[in-house]
Amino acid sequence: MFLLWAKIKASLAALFWGAIAILLPVLYILGRKDGASKEQVQKAEEAVKAEKKKAEFYREMGEDKDEIVRSKPTNKSDLVNRLRNNGL
Repeated sequence: MFLLWAKIKASLAALFWGAIAILLPVLYILGRKDGASKEQVQKAEEAVKAEKKKAEFYREMGEDKDEIVRSKPTNKSDLVNRLRNNGL
């Protein structure tokens, strides 16, 4: 009776450890794939942030350029008046 119980217990333990030995590499591979996809998403989000920052910079530079063009004197009297009011 005890011998039969020991054999059943040993075979169940062997099946358990065998299943773990089979599942462990599978779980490792799935985890690596998931980690790689998360890293790709993170890199894509960083690239989008950088592009938005770059677009914002160029938009602000365009506005500054437009402001310079608008305040640029068009003739001699405008230049003289601006220099008298604002100085150099």
